[in-house]
Amino acid sequence: MIMKKTLQIICLIVLTGTFSTLKAQITIDESDMPEINDLFLFANDITTIADSTLFTNLLLIGDIGETQVWDLTWIKNDVIDTTFYFDPATTPDYALFPTANLATTSSEMGLVYLLKNSTKMEALGAITPTQFGTIISNLNQTVLTLPNNYQSTFQDTAVVDFAFYFGQQIQGMQVDSLRFKSTNFITTLTDGWGTVMTPHYTDNVLRVKENTITVDTSWGYVVVVPGVVEYWIPFETKIDSSITYSWFPKLVGSSLAEVTVKHDTITEAKFLADPNALKINKIDAEKLVNIYPNPANDYITVISKGNICKLEIYNVAGQKCIEVTVNNKITVDIENLNTGIYIYKVLDFNNKVIETGKLNIIH
Repeated sequence: MIMKKTLQIICLIVLTGTFSTLKAQITIDESDMPEINDLFLFANDITTIADSTLFTNLLLIGDIGETQVWDLTWIKNDVIDTTFYFDPATTPDYALFPTANLATTSSEMGLVYLLKNSTKMEALGAITPTQFGTIISNLNQTVLTLPNNYQSTFQDTAVVDFAFYFGQQIQGMQVDSLRFKSTNFITTLTDGWGTVMTPHYTDNVLRVKENTITVDTSWGYVVVVPGVVEYWIPFETKIDSSITYSWFPKLVGSSLAEVTVKHDTITEAKFLADPNALKINKIDAEKLVNIYPNPANDYITVISKGNICKLEIYNVAGQKCIEVTVNNKITVDIENLNTGIYIYKVLDFNNKVIETGKLNIIH
């Protein structure tokens, strides 16, 4: 796969440029957003942020304004997660969001359908599997307005509202169904421009501040006398808020870092990881193995152009999950692999890697 925007471009800028050239105001437009088959690896800090004394010091995030230098090299690489963008037309629920031109997966929302154009990046909706059934959400939430410059701002509201059969008692009441509604009130401001430094990259960026107020409400449908006395009663309403700072560069398709603050304390911090530093490398070659479907769910079919080769599948932590011998065509069970992005390697008779690629698994 050949990606339009490669992370190696940023490495080249860092190695050949000077710091003075890395301090200029930029504009983020449609070409700087992700594309189909883009894969991004994020390094998450889960140890440093446990130090509550340190992380109540919000000076770590830096100031607002022009010509800023944000030093985020304190973010540690404890856990890697992935974001992969693929063609929504390859998904079974594409008809629900036919205007989508991108799709991705989220640990919280499941399968997310996106619209990217010259004026905005928008989350159209999501298909979220739960223990109570699948939730279909029509979000229509603006992620970023385009083109985006210093002082760009917008407001938006996103609602997830669903009900499902419950059929159990709560506090002595027979509750037939439960309903949950989550409303996000979002205000976004591009509050600075300058240079960001992370453990892997240094680049010109815009900093986008997203302030989100979330109102979660739940109800129960109580059955006192079936068919006679039945009604909805409110159970609980919770209000929470958070601020997420994102640093967006040119020519990458993703933010270089994100930091989330709740109640004046940093609760999440991550940076875009360099695949080369993580030893996940892409080999450009004519494909010797075709794998479908991709994204996949329970199984994949592997067809090799040669007679015999070996296929290995790794998670992003570098752990081998599957190893099989391929002789023309086989079916591989992937039901036990978690949802996420995997790297596959094709090896020849001498155990030499002759091809690599990405496999997206969605359950």
